[in-house]
Amino acid sequence: MKKIKFLLIFLISCNSSYKVNKIIDGDTFVLENGIKIRILGIDAPEKDEPFYDSAKIYLENLILNKKIKIEYDLQKYDKYNRMLAYVFIDSKFVNEEILKKGYAWVYIIPPNFKYSYRLKMAEEKAKNEKRGLWKNPYYVASKKGKKFHIFYCPSAKKIKEKNRIIFKTKEEAIKRGYKPAEDCNP
Repeated sequence: MKKIKFLLIFLISCNSSYKVNKIIDGDTFVLENGIKIRILGIDAPEKDEPFYDSAKIYLENLILNKKIKIEYDLQKYDKYNRMLAYVFIDSKFVNEEILKKGYAWVYIIPPNFKYSYRLKMAEEKAKNEKRGLWKNPYYVASKKGKKFHIFYCPSAKKIKEKNRIIFKTKEEAIKRGYKPAEDCNP
C-alpha cells in the first residue's frame, strides 16, 4: 500500500494540472485518474445538513470538468485514504473561495497549517458579510443529549445522523429543552 501511495504522489507531482471528474460534496472530489481529493483547511456540510446542496453545487460550478492545480501540506492522506490538498484554478485559491462565499467553515487539522491564517480571514469575511452558512447559522443536538452546538463545532460532527436534531435558531433549541454546550458556546 505504501508503494502505491508513493507512486500516486510521484505521478501527481510530475504533472502540473488535473481534470476534475466528479464532485462528491462541498469539500471532496475525484480527479480524472480516480484519485479522491479532500480539500484541506475547510469543512462543508454533510448530506443531511443545511447548505449541503448549495456547497456541492458551488464546488461543481467552480471546478467540475476543469483543470486544477493541487498543492500539499505535511500530511498527504486522511484516515479515509483521501489525498489532502490545497486546490487552485487559474488565479483562484479554491479553498479560500469556498470560505469567502460561506459554503464551508475553517477546519484545520494538524500538521496541515500552511494557509491557516489566510483561510481564517476568508471565513471571517463571510461571517462579517453574513454570506451562505453565516446568514442563518444552524444548531445541532443529539436526541439523547441535553446540549446543543453551533453547526461547525467538532462536537456537533460527532453526533450520529440517526440521533441528530437540527434547529434553525438558538431559541428553538432552548424552547425544546436544550442548553448551550460549553465547548463551542453557541
